[in-house]
Parts: sequence; structure tokens; C-alpha cells
Amino acid sequence: MMSSRYFKLSIVGFLLCAMFALAGIVAHTFISRENPARVLEICASAGNKPLCYATEIENLLRAKGISAAFDALALAYDTDPGFAGTCHDVTHELGKAAYEEFQKTGKTELTSKASYCGYGFYHGFMDALYVDTNDMEVARAFCTYVGKNVPHPPPPEFAEGSCYHGIGHGITDGTDPRLWGDAVAIAKPGLAVCDKVSAGNETWHMRCVSGVFNAIGNMYPNPKYKLDSGTDPYALCRVGGFTPLETETCYDQMNTQAAALANHDLKGMVAFGNTITNQKYRALAIHEAVSFYIQILKWDQKQLQPEQVRVCELPTAELRDSCVSGLVGGIFEFGSPGKQYIEAENLCSAETFPAGLRDSCYATIQLLSEYYFEPDVLHTVCGQIPEKYRKSQCDV
Repeated sequence: MMSSRYFKLSIVGFLLCAMFALAGIVAHTFISRENPARVLEICASAGNKPLCYATEIENLLRAKGISAAFDALALAYDTDPGFAGTCHDVTHELGKAAYEEFQKTGKTELTSKASYCGYGFYHGFMDALYVDTNDMEVARAFCTYVGKNVPHPPPPEFAEGSCYHGIGHGITDGTDPRLWGDAVAIAKPGLAVCDKVSAGNETWHMRCVSGVFNAIGNMYPNPKYKLDSGTDPYALCRVGGFTPLETETCYDQMNTQAAALANHDLKGMVAFGNTITNQKYRALAIHEAVSFYIQILKWDQKQLQPEQVRVCELPTAELRDSCVSGLVGGIFEFGSPGKQYIEAENLCSAETFPAGLRDSCYATIQLLSEYYFEPDVLHTVCGQIPEKYRKSQCDV
């Protein structure tokens, strides 16, 4: 029979073991929230990787701040081939988490890394703000705060403009369900708010409107919204009765619908753009359609092949440049955070890249690198570009 003393010691021992085990679990969790590399370890064998990454990176944000969360995101992008396709959605979740902090304290940590994966951070932030407050003055104040406080590069208009894009996106996502089935009716409330919230600034107005049409473009494939563009992805832009700025932005943002109707085929997406009679709208539509094609490739864990760029061998130099810059711009928007130029330079320098389009390819890399990166990175970029293709950005 066990003595009472022995029994008590056993209980104490058990409790101590339990405490150490619990401490180990807590320490493990704490370390995962302190160390971006641990996020990859935790999510490596997860059954639902996108959910795991979103949860763990958000945990890291709360424990160590936004910059650390974006470091984990960049590491996941470079390490896990399957992460690229969900990167934009994860940044949405980071934006929502950052809004919770902003709501409580009136401020939030801002970083130039918020540009990663298509500026989804600001989309998520403004979606959450709109759902919570529906207060456009608060939204405009935050966008101003972003413009003043985000470290540069990229330049202020990138971050602040993405914030206004988020306003238009958030309003349209929250459209009255009674308007579903009528794309023009869905657009009107957001367009009206964009006109007011931009306070006469055409750049902010355009960026806000782009959020409205981006949201509508994303609605088309979802049957609950009851939208049908027929066989023309740009039908809304042709018949909507919009202002010139709104019409231009509509053609710019219907890239997702062009991709859907072309079954994600690059040539088909460009062919849709070529049906647009207005030269300005046609160039915009092609630029944005091919840019979005890079996101499609990332979903499929692929990269753009040099031979595919031949789709840009179009009749006029203006359209060629717009097409090539769209493809390279897509790599900068959706490519490996902080290292996009490497993939872009490998594309431009490939032997099978169309020779007549190489100058445009390198020109876009230099232009975007000046926007995206610090001077030391731009210097590295320029060092990889053949001298005959260097532009003013590389004059040193």
C-alpha cells in the first residue's frame, strides 16, 4: 500500500512535470511569435497552410510588430513555393489586425514593407475600418497618416494611394445586397464617396475609384452577386455612363474579369484588350491584364517564361511598352518581397527573350526599382543591367 507521504510526493512530482510541460508549450508558442523562421516550421506540415500562415504571422504581428510579421511573410514566400498564391490574402489579414491596434491606440506601426504582395495590407485595413465605423473622415485621416509616416521608398503616393484604394474597395464590398445583379448600381455608392473623400485630389480620387472597380471585378466570378458581363470583360466600362476618370479606371481594373473569361490564358487576355477602340483605354487594359497574369502564375507556383513575352509584339510601340511594363510590373507587385528585381532581370536577360522588347523590359526594371528600393539596392540592380540598356535611374 502506498504511503501518504509517497502519494503526496508523487502528486507534487506530477504537478511539477505538468507545469514544466505547460511552460514548454507556452515557451514554444512564445518563440514562434518571436521568431519569423518558426512560422515556417509550424506551418510546414499544416493541413490548411493558408490558414496556418495567416494565424501565425498575425500572432507574430501582435508579439513583435508589423515589420517582423512582414519579415516572416517574405521568408515564407522565398521558402515555400505554395505561399506566393496566398501572400496577398495574408497581407489582408495583417491589415485587419493592424486596424484593431489603430482603433485602440489611435496609431499603428507603419513600414514600407506594407507594399509586399500587392499592398493587400491597406486593403484589409480599410475594409475593417469601413465595416467598423463607416466613417470616411476617419478613413481619410488614416490615409494622410500613412502618407506622412510610412518610410520611403516607395514614395508617399504608393502607400497613401493604396490606402484610398482600400476605401473604395471597402465601401463596395459592403454594398447593399439589394443592388446585387446590377454592376452600375453597385458601383454608384462607392463612386460617390470617392468623389467626396478625395477632396479634389485627382490622384486620390482615381485610387479610390480603382478600389471600387477592383471589388466589382472580383465579384463577377461569385454567383451570389448575380453579375454577368457576357463575353466582354469590359462591358461595364463601355455602358456604365461613367465620367472619363471613372471609365479609364474601370478599364484598368477589369483585369480579373478578362482573366476569368480568357480561362487564365495570357494570349486570350491580351486579345480582349485589343478589342478596345480607344487607344488610351486599350493600353491600360492590356497593361493591367498581363500584370494580373503574374499573380495567376504565382497561384500555380510558376514563373513567366521569356517566350511568353512574345504576346507583347503588338502593332504599335506604345502598346508593346505597355504590355512589357505590365508583365515586369506584375513581377514587382507579386514577386519575392524585396527581391523582385532578381526575377525580372533573369527574365530580361534570358536568351529566348524577344530581342525587340528587351530595352522596354530593362527600362521598366530601372523605373520601378527607383520607386521600390533604397539607393543601395538600386545600385545593385543597375550593376546587373547591360550598359547599353541603362537609363537615367542608373546614371551615377
